[in-house]
Amino acid sequence: MEIKIIDNLDGTVETLNDADAVQLAQLIRHNTMAYNQGEYSEEEIERLCAFANPDVIQREVDRGFLGKMLSESGDLIGCALIMKRG
Repeated sequence: MEIKIIDNLDGTVETLNDADAVQLAQLIRHNTMAYNQGEYSEEEIERLCAFANPDVIQREVDRGFLGKMLSESGDLIGCALIMKRG
């Protein structure tokens, strides 16, 4: 497993490319839907997934922290996104 970090919490800005933003959005949306089925209505799950789109993720990474976990073959298998507020 490989871990890649983008740390923009200190005021620097390392952008996230479009392809990575799409992959992150798909992973977040898939996991949110898969692990919350039966706990929430479809409408509630859709609200939970609202931020999981590439444009929003790119904006949030510009002012936050992103850790991506990649498999040995380079596939995205997990992520952590910390967003600075205020």
